[in-house]
Amino acid sequence: MTHVTRLTSLTTTHIGTRNGDVDTASLKRGSGTNVSETTNFTYDNKGNLLKDNKATYYYNEFNQTTKVETFDGNVQINRYDAEHLRYEMEENHKLIQFIFNTNRESRRKRNNLDYLYKNF
Repeated sequence: MTHVTRLTSLTTTHIGTRNGDVDTASLKRGSGTNVSETTNFTYDNKGNLLKDNKATYYYNEFNQTTKVETFDGNVQINRYDAEHLRYEMEENHKLIQFIFNTNRESRRKRNNLDYLYKNF
């Protein structure tokens, strides 16, 4: 038996505040008239997701995600270099470093192990 979940409603709201505009969206999923899940999204005036039902998101002036705090207590912190490339990511106090070279390769260091990625 296949269970089909459909989008039952989508509501959006625009709020103008002194600190900037905020848009919210509420997405309801369910089957028929039964709503089984509601997800609320909050965006800033640049279109960055600020909050959903899993986390709160923070951005720098270049709209890059600098921090994510999940509601179950996990934290991710991203650090960027002068060329706007992410060079470090810290997840729950575990550091991952990214090293880039001119061949468009990136090297990731995690727990003293090196991983090389070719970017195409």
